[in-house]
Amino acid sequence: MMIKKLSGVFVLACILAVPNAEAAVKKSERDLILITHLDPSEDGEFWNAVYTFIENNGVSSAKRHLSDQYREIHVIQTKRSDTKKKATMAKVVTLLDTVTKRKKTKAVDMLWMTHGLSRGRIQLQRKKQGDDPNVTLSVKNKLAEKIRSTLSNRQRAKLRALHSTACYGASAMEGWIHAGFKVVSGGRRVYADAASSQPKFLKAWKAGKSFKKSIAAANESQERDWWDKQVAKLSRYKDRYEVDSYRKMKGQRCININTTPSKVCK
Repeated sequence: MMIKKLSGVFVLACILAVPNAEAAVKKSERDLILITHLDPSEDGEFWNAVYTFIENNGVSSAKRHLSDQYREIHVIQTKRSDTKKKATMAKVVTLLDTVTKRKKTKAVDMLWMTHGLSRGRIQLQRKKQGDDPNVTLSVKNKLAEKIRSTLSNRQRAKLRALHSTACYGASAMEGWIHAGFKVVSGGRRVYADAASSQPKFLKAWKAGKSFKKSIAAANESQERDWWDKQVAKLSRYKDRYEVDSYRKMKGQRCININTTPSKVCK
């Protein structure tokens, strides 16, 4: 009888004892990381058509849309005039380690703007000097493993959303999830429409739309397909279908700029 009388109080106490996983993440508790590394291509026509917007406007566009939404925006950006290497795997992981160690930070998002290749690979700067300034890395087998071995479980729990403009980014999504991000995106093949799709994604994300709706806004540009069609006309593409910016997603798609990384979608 005593247990019966106290059962209501017991249940209430249990409910109050459970942390509120749906509590909003405030601006002061979230950071954004931008990684952009796009070396000039020998093919000037291709460079001007595909990478000019990302290289020149990727960081400035993100800051313009999101600077008032994050405590701080951290940037690794390479330039043609650089004399020191900025975008090595070690420096990317060190930045992630530093940002996630801040106690008051609850969520860390990332915009990834580098070269990408099929089979889940990306390019960063080679640590040592060599004939090729870049090194090709598997996101899942190399970069994600380095992140997992450097960041603690508590730190990786803060990793939230990653939006990639790398070519073949969809093939790297499993790797980013393995690294600790809760929801990620990536283009199906060659990513050519950043000039029109990136602002749409940023505006939707800033407005508090879910990751799913933000990516859907970006994909509205690809549905019209103007940029993909123009790039596909370049002589280097014999197969029109090699150019396909359509963004796929993986993970907890209901997450938005205000939700905790621990949010689980229904």
